[in-house]
Amino acid sequence: SPDGTKGTHAVAQAGGGGLAVSAVGALADAETSADVQTFVGIGADILAVRDVDVISLVQEKAEAETAALSGGIVSVGATFAFADTKSDVQTQVDTAIIDAEDVTVKSDVRSDAEATATAVAGGFVSGTVNLGEVRIDPTISTRLSGTITADETVTVQSYAETDADAFSLGVEVTGVGGRYQYAAA
Repeated sequence: SPDGTKGTHAVAQAGGGGLAVSAVGALADAETSADVQTFVGIGADILAVRDVDVISLVQEKAEAETAALSGGIVSVGATFAFADTKSDVQTQVDTAIIDAEDVTVKSDVRSDAEATATAVAGGFVSGTVNLGEVRIDPTISTRLSGTITADETVTVQSYAETDADAFSLGVEVTGVGGRYQYAAA
């Protein structure tokens, strides 16, 4: 997007009940995939009297939320939530920069992903299955080549900041019940 941020939010909810048997499920899958390439190519010499900054920035967020409610003599609730961020960021300067004060070439990736899976089941025999999974996979490349003359500093930096959270919750109100919870970040 124009402001350097990209995000997705997926929500799935299901509810049901039956006199004898009830089974409900919900699936939410949120994924971002940013591809940013910033290049200054060969032959584009830069004559500068101030700072030269060539920066690629990606801020991405993926959120997936599921909820299921089931009721009956035999009752099952299942939810699956997946949140993935996968970015490819390249910043590259392949030319001469002459008489600059400071030169900065930087790739910056900030990824945030959250998955929440919740199910509630009630009945004489009931069970829940919940899976919340998060994957963050940035690829970052920063390169500076060519002749550089700077009065102060030359900085070449690749930076990644990630935040991954996965939650899984199951509740049964039952005479005989079972539960499977899985959360991975």
